[in-house]
Amino acid sequence: PMPVVPAYITPTPGSLIIFPGNPTPIIKGFKKAYSSNFDDSGNLSIEDAVAKMAKDLRDGFEAHANSVSGIYVGLIPAAIPIPMVTPWKGMKP
Repeated sequence: PMPVVPAYITPTPGSLIIFPGNPTPIIKGFKKAYSSNFDDSGNLSIEDAVAKMAKDLRDGFEAHANSVSGIYVGLIPAAIPIPMVTPWKGMKP
C-alpha cells in the first residue's frame, strides 16, 4: 500500500515489508470454518454452511492482512527530489 501523505512523485525502492504478519488469525479462521459450522441436524442448508465457512476464512485472512507492516520509501517533490520514509501497517484485500 502506498502512503497518502506527503505526495510522492516516485518510489525509490517502494514498499518494504518489515513484519510479514501474524498467522494466528488464519489458523483460527480455518479452525472455526471447519469445526463450528458443521450441523448434521438438517437445520442448516449446504449453501448457508458454505457461506459461513467462507466468511470465517475471509475474516481470518483480513485480520492477517491488517497485521502486515513495513515502510515505504519514495521521492517527494522539491527543487531536488528528497527521499522520504513512511511506515505503514495493514493491507486491504
